[in-house]
Amino acid sequence: MAEIKYTKKGQKIAVVGKLNATETIVQEIFVTQDGAEVPAGEQFVVTGPLLDKPAETWHDKHQREMQVNYERLSRDIDKLRIQLQQEQLYAGAQIAALRKIAKGVPPSVLKTLEMFVNGKCKYVVVGSEYGHSVEIRRFVAALKGRGDTYDAPLRLLSLYGKAGGELNWYIGDYSDASGGHSKIIPARTIKEAVAVAQKVFDALVIAWRKNVEDGKAMSPPSLEFLGPKEYNRLLAMPDDVREFWRERNAKTKRDIIAELEKKLAKARADEEKTVEDF
Repeated sequence: MAEIKYTKKGQKIAVVGKLNATETIVQEIFVTQDGAEVPAGEQFVVTGPLLDKPAETWHDKHQREMQVNYERLSRDIDKLRIQLQQEQLYAGAQIAALRKIAKGVPPSVLKTLEMFVNGKCKYVVVGSEYGHSVEIRRFVAALKGRGDTYDAPLRLLSLYGKAGGELNWYIGDYSDASGGHSKIIPARTIKEAVAVAQKVFDALVIAWRKNVEDGKAMSPPSLEFLGPKEYNRLLAMPDDVREFWRERNAKTKRDIIAELEKKLAKARADEEKTVEDF
């Protein structure tokens, strides 16, 4: 079997024989389609020592490293190009949404925003997210923090906007975005606040009646959390809602009385037993 060597140019060769002390007759090795390596082609003479392992020149090594770096930079550029395209699409969507809001926001919404900025908002109506109650609060009181050790003095007031021009105000449970939040409707005077609260309350009543028709057992909205007692007299409560809560309260009182009577009877029985034992 022929001795296998490499030239300085990186050619894999089979040694045919020595021509003299400095020159060697060799034949280059080629690879067939099935992967076999065979000596082929014309024999030629190589001057100088032959290498046991393939080597490359500094220039070839530098070219190879440059090619590797070029391919890496090309991949990085492709990633940045895709990222830039995505950010452009996102920015375009934001601009389009802002333009829609600018065109679609009615004057009343802008007046509400101006009311907050100018400090004319004195009351807020807090609508329950679960459809059970409606509350009127002074704006300053509504913004006050919960008084927790780690909470800030003020709660988070946020403005949410939709592309169609709808803007809604929400007040958070805490000063940051943690916890829950409730939708609020601002008002300049208590008269405005009561009018808004009545509208919200009526909508809750309609939703409750619909649930009753659909066979869903739910309680109607109440005025329990409306605020100071004088506010309760300013809102109109439908007869069916009033009757529901009247009966519910009456039942609660009957249950309490029955439980007290049961405890009283037990206490008397225990007392009589104690007397008999003596």
